[in-house]
Amino acid sequence: MSNRSVPFETQPEKMETGMRIEANRFTSSPMNVRKRLVLGIPVDLNQAGADELVLIPGISHSLAQRIVGVRETRGSFRTLDDLMSVKGVGPAKIKRFQDYIDLSEFRTP
Repeated sequence: MSNRSVPFETQPEKMETGMRIEANRFTSSPMNVRKRLVLGIPVDLNQAGADELVLIPGISHSLAQRIVGVRETRGSFRTLDDLMSVKGVGPAKIKRFQDYIDLSEFRTP
């Protein structure tokens, strides 16, 4: 996602979770991952880099790099079970960090 500013009169009807609103104009930009986690807003697993994934409890630097590597090689994760293909990830690990991640790219409307 990138920053976008539009006149207030032409604001979009729907906002995404984690977007910031400025009163003098409508500005849409992604929220910093650390702030998202503090506010309880999940991080998109298919967009976050390794440096962002390490902020999630239960994800080490090496695991974050493996997650990104698998994502780059095999494509986006569609379900939490897809994470099982990452070395070092099992059901207990997924349970530990499932509340912190989101797979919004594959949500159905």
